[in-house]
Amino acid sequence: MLTFAIISDTHIRPKEGDLSSPFKVNLLANDRARYAVALIKSLKPEFTVHLGDVVHPLYHMKSYDQAWGMAREILEPLEPMLYFVPGNHDIGDKTIMDSPAKTINEISTRTYEKHQPEQRFSFETRGTLCVGINSSLFNSRTVEEDEQKDWLARTLHNSQARTKILFSHYPPMICHQEEVEHYDNYDPINRLWLLELAAQTNVDIIFSGHVHHFFFNRYKGVKLFCLPSTCFTRQDYAEMFSTHPAPEFGRDDTPKLGITVVEITDDGPKVSVIGTDGMSLESEQKQIVPSVEPRKTPLIPHLRHGIHTPRLLPYNGPMEEFSRKEARNDYPLLRLLQLGIEAIRVPGTDLAIPQAKKRLEDWCSLGGKVIPFFLGIQGDRLLKQIATTFSGEIQALEFLASSLEEMIPLGNQLSSISGMNIPFWVSKISSSSENLDPNSLYSHTVSSGFYPEELAAFPPRWSKEGLSGVVVQCPWEKEPSKYFQETLPFLPNSGVDLVVNIRLAKSNPSEGNFCQEAIKTRIDYFLEMSSQNKNMHLLLDTFEDIDRGYNPRYGLIDRLGNLRWSRFGSD
Repeated sequence: MLTFAIISDTHIRPKEGDLSSPFKVNLLANDRARYAVALIKSLKPEFTVHLGDVVHPLYHMKSYDQAWGMAREILEPLEPMLYFVPGNHDIGDKTIMDSPAKTINEISTRTYEKHQPEQRFSFETRGTLCVGINSSLFNSRTVEEDEQKDWLARTLHNSQARTKILFSHYPPMICHQEEVEHYDNYDPINRLWLLELAAQTNVDIIFSGHVHHFFFNRYKGVKLFCLPSTCFTRQDYAEMFSTHPAPEFGRDDTPKLGITVVEITDDGPKVSVIGTDGMSLESEQKQIVPSVEPRKTPLIPHLRHGIHTPRLLPYNGPMEEFSRKEARNDYPLLRLLQLGIEAIRVPGTDLAIPQAKKRLEDWCSLGGKVIPFFLGIQGDRLLKQIATTFSGEIQALEFLASSLEEMIPLGNQLSSISGMNIPFWVSKISSSSENLDPNSLYSHTVSSGFYPEELAAFPPRWSKEGLSGVVVQCPWEKEPSKYFQETLPFLPNSGVDLVVNIRLAKSNPSEGNFCQEAIKTRIDYFLEMSSQNKNMHLLLDTFEDIDRGYNPRYGLIDRLGNLRWSRFGSD
């Protein structure tokens, strides 16, 4: 196994400070970089790649050389196995008409080479080819651009390495291959050239930095990871989130800072983003070195919020003063990976939306599985199309009906398509229409799953008709131990799995549930019970906070896409 680390966008400044930034959080960059370096060192990678923007001052500023001196001191523990690709702060911005800083030129290149003699690199180790490029050169219309393209094409075509990794400061794209050029991507012509070259030469991953946020895309099988900074978040991207921004108008969103570890095994590359949370070595918090391998959890969260829709960010300089750019919040995807979640529950209707379907395919490309749910039975053609598209990635199909009477023909239909070899779960639409007491407070409600007391009415023959599991909800007001007293006796004779729908919403839609401790205690309890019962599955409602509308409650991540808890269960 080969293990290496990636650090990006450290934006180091001289020890005594300088005039290169008006933002207060930039004063913390050096200490945050030291912590990130110590964290990488403790994980003992075989080498480390810096994705650029090593320093913050630009090449024409008096403090540029002093910043590089400071960077050498801070990064020294990672030497000599430390490789650099130049960032725009290091060597000049890419060529674009409305660049807010000086673009790459002969002077900037010579200035950079005083501190880093090479603008690109390639080496092969243990069957893995690693290639780093100067992405500021693209679209510069220079001899150096042509030379780099020729070199890159030869290097990738000539290599017989089993795994190929490409490192670039600028990401080729943020949302999709057809996006217009802006400050944070490649121009369309060079983007397509690079992506096609990568696909033709079997590049596995392109890693990039620059935007200080996490993004994930794919192009013809090539995975594109845009990785976080160690020092600050770009505040223009705070517009992705439907909530108040993090401190300093979105620039100091510390849960999004981090480093990356890549493990390459016979099964391919595995990417782990490890948070540094803006910590420094002088912090009062103890330095905790997290495990690279996240603890797997059987939790299957409801993805009530869509994860596929991009937003148009306002044109508001200095980055985009004259145009709009699209950005999609990819933090839910990252947090699923960091929590060790293996399957997600989504509406089956997502599979009919091209953008949503593609995003689910992206999730599956990272090893994830999907549980689509449907109102009633669906046609054989649709279900078989799902099975074909997501071959091996569908963990189960969940079907909902409004009564037991409706489910008897549902069970018959399920048995007729049981050849799909996919587990079928049956669930109930439980709504306030069943409340016939005129003296009780009424409100419009609807939820997924049978109530425990309804299980006694189940026909015993159901277990023989293609049914794999029954979804039984646990309302927030139900004591978990009482819940299991009522449901577990059903399992031995039913022949089906118990699918627990853990509701975090209170039954009264006008009341919120914002008690983090109580929510985590409940989740931990269900996880413990699940570990003792192999025929149990845990649906968790909800993944991302619902902080407005009906049934407001906390989920596993907040509206900024940050984790509420990094792990569950006892350590």
